[in-house]
Amino acid sequence: MEQSSTIKVSKKNISKLHRIAAKISLSKGQKVSLDEVISSLIEIAEKNSFQTATEAQEIEKDREKIIQILKSPILGAGPEDYKENNFEDIIYDESSKETQG
Repeated sequence: MEQSSTIKVSKKNISKLHRIAAKISLSKGQKVSLDEVISSLIEIAEKNSFQTATEAQEIEKDREKIIQILKSPILGAGPEDYKENNFEDIIYDESSKETQG
């Protein structure tokens, strides 16, 4: 069994922890302890945190580059490239259309 410790938590935060516990309980279909809630929050924070401020800046730069690429026009592409096409002429040859009609 893991050792336990006591922490001091404000009434505001304990209320928030209980609300989170209720949401987790509803989704899991079983009661969860505040320790489980804190563990879940720590896990989420660890997954979403960046190791350094430099990494966060690099990720933001990469995100901006991707958005810039997506917004840039494609050479040789025109409005006709954005319309829907009817590909039945490719799927069915002319002889099969005549026998069906």
